[in-house]
Amino acid sequence: MNIDLNAIGTIASIVSLILAIVFWCLASRQAEKADRTLNEIRDKMMSWQSEINTAAINLIQARPEIIAEKVSLEEARNNSEFMNRIANIVETLATEADEKSTGHKIAIAKTLLEHQKSSIVAREQIKANLIAAQQGLTLGEKPE
Repeated sequence: MNIDLNAIGTIASIVSLILAIVFWCLASRQAEKADRTLNEIRDKMMSWQSEINTAAINLIQARPEIIAEKVSLEEARNNSEFMNRIANIVETLATEADEKSTGHKIAIAKTLLEHQKSSIVAREQIKANLIAAQQGLTLGEKPE
């Protein structure tokens, strides 16, 4: 049995080259999988951070002071619009008044203005009660 050592060395070199290529391919695939996994983790972290930031912003905006400020601004806008409408209605009633409908139109204008007055008084009373409750007072009491 005559074994050619050169042939065995060549075969061993070729086998080790093939194994190196196979291991390189496997390592390359593993690296790609690891990159994809890391990218997914990064994307998830970014979405979680975005959700946390959104939740924090919502919490800040849900604070009573901020809500009260937004409500006050909207209330002022609505009140201004309502007052403009009332002024236009009163002006229209005044310009279109004739002898027969003057009393009726004045009664309508008076009713509108009384409604606005009672609305403002009630709103201010609610605000005063809320402020007094926050300060631990009831209306009519003096702070110590």
